[in-house]
Amino acid sequence: MWSKCQRDIISYESFFRLQKLFVASLLVATNMSMATSSALNSINMGRSVAFVRALRNEARNSVFVKANSKSVPLVGFGEMLWKEYKTRTHERFSARRFTSRTQINSTTEEKSSEKETLEVAVPAKFKPYPFQYHQELTVKIESLTNLGFGISRVDLEQEIDENDNKIQRKWVIMLPNVVPGELVRIRIYRNYNSYSDADLIEVIEPSPDRIDPICPLAGICGGCQYQHITIDRQRKMKTVQVQELFEHVGGLKKEAFPSVLDTLGTDEVFGYRSKITPHYDAPLRSKRRKSPEEAAALAKKSYEIGPIGFKEKSSRRIVDVPFCHIATPAINDALEHIRNEKREEAKAGKLKKPTKGATLLLRDSDGMVETDPKSYVNATVGDLVFRFQAGNFFQNNPFMLTKMVDLVVTA
Repeated sequence: MWSKCQRDIISYESFFRLQKLFVASLLVATNMSMATSSALNSINMGRSVAFVRALRNEARNSVFVKANSKSVPLVGFGEMLWKEYKTRTHERFSARRFTSRTQINSTTEEKSSEKETLEVAVPAKFKPYPFQYHQELTVKIESLTNLGFGISRVDLEQEIDENDNKIQRKWVIMLPNVVPGELVRIRIYRNYNSYSDADLIEVIEPSPDRIDPICPLAGICGGCQYQHITIDRQRKMKTVQVQELFEHVGGLKKEAFPSVLDTLGTDEVFGYRSKITPHYDAPLRSKRRKSPEEAAALAKKSYEIGPIGFKEKSSRRIVDVPFCHIATPAINDALEHIRNEKREEAKAGKLKKPTKGATLLLRDSDGMVETDPKSYVNATVGDLVFRFQAGNFFQNNPFMLTKMVDLVVTA
């Protein structure tokens, strides 16, 4: 019977309707094997876990079906169907795995080098063109985007067009934590229609402008993109990026408008940002031990908060950030207290939305940190005092603000 089953056919829209029809057909059909075979031909075994469970649960010992010329109680048939589902799910998952070979250099003189076979689970939605999952390449970094991602272009295999002409295609690969001009080894983890994303594995030829970041989280945290680059090179790259925006996005010819002036900066490279908005994901149910009285009082209310910080550079996961090097000292002093306070509120069941994630606000206003987005704060710029809500947009570098205003006024 199972040799006739077809998979990956049905969509979720028809799922519940087919579940009812199938169970009904089993209960009323005289020749149960015919009804079973017909229904199974229309079921996606990879998406029907709820259906299989329902069939098993609704089965009755008094009802019999024919399966492979044997009379099987429907309850036993449900158990058989359940085992078949789990077996096929495992087979399909295993089929999505492939073996990649990784060169591992030995550190001893007796072993020069050896190859070890590693199994890597390939994401279900991964597109295998033009690179395999975790395929490693050595590339040259040409430039950076305005979001700080390095751009490399590689040649794909030659393709043949309609006129039998060979076409050499260039493919863009983007990755973080690099500097233009560097030769790096990378690992592909996602292919789009026109470019691929990769992780940095090794810097083979580093740029003279590469430095060690002051923050230990700079390599993964999405809050900063340029900490591994000297401040002088950062400012030059920003000048070039603005110039390219005028030309490529604005459609202006370089000779038709004045060149962009050099980027201005201040001596405050760190500890300058007057506003940060760390996040945390939906809290998890607390598993800590409690007294019976406490457990009763906190029933369905006690939760535990995971990382509190900013999203990773290449994913939506949150990096735990207990200290932010670009934030003002006043914000960092308040950050530790707020992190502890939120975690205690979650455990005590006092969060306003205990099952949802949230974004926190820390706004430094003249040394006082405000956490209520609707509260009003002041910012002094020269002889002017601006008043606005803490959650609203305002220039977050107060050291740069005066320079910007003076430049506009005197222009």
